Amino acid sequence: MSWFAVRKARNDSRRGTVEGMNFQKNGLSTVLSAMGVLHFVKAQTFESIVPPQLPGPARFYNFASGLWEIVTGALLRRRATRGFGGASALALFAAVWPANMYHAWIERKAGWPKKIYHIIRQPLQVLLMMYAWNIAKHEA
Repeated sequence: MSWFAVRKARNDSRRGTVEGMNFQKNGLSTVLSAMGVLHFVKAQTFESIVPPQLPGPARFYNFASGLWEIVTGALLRRRATRGFGGASALALFAAVWPANMYHAWIERKAGWPKKIYHIIRQPLQVLLMMYAWNIAKHEA
């Protein structure tokens, strides 16, 4: 790879263009895949934050969202499917939002470290949704 190509990639990533974000996309792919696996390994932890208002067993929602995360991670990994992966990630982040809100609600009386975690997590979810939308829009 030439010096010019390296410099262009670095400048693209600084500007936030999609061409310069392969590392971040692969990072999102890895994080989603790892979290998906955790849904199966630590099922009880994830099932405890499924809102009880949802019909059916919490296990169904846990395994379905875990599988969805693994598949989305795989879609984001390949250039040919990255646009669809971005759309899938956007839908996934929107779909799990109620569980994140419920998790914050059931831990509302917890200590400050958990409160800070939930205060940071909600805006982070919005940023992840915006990032997923950007991938879907530019990679389609």
